[in-house]
Amino acid sequence: MLDGTTRCGRIVGMQRIQEGMDGSAAADLSRGEPFWAFMPDWLFRHISMNAPVPNVEINAGGVRWWFSRDGNSSNRTPVPGWLVYGVF
Repeated sequence: MLDGTTRCGRIVGMQRIQEGMDGSAAADLSRGEPFWAFMPDWLFRHISMNAPVPNVEINAGGVRWWFSRDGNSSNRTPVPGWLVYGVF
């Protein structure tokens, strides 16, 4: 049941994140509390399990993401997927 204190989330956008590619997306997220969720295409592609997911930073002006640089590129397979963001 919803009442006057309940807040429903609104998806503002979705961004495709390519394997290992850093980026950002401008969005007006000032109308509530920003949130994000990452939907990976897969969890592990190589037995080394060196599959970093993107780091995400979100604020009222948009969202940005980057992949960690751990220095070990041997069998490194960053995880691509969809980044969903919005406000609630």
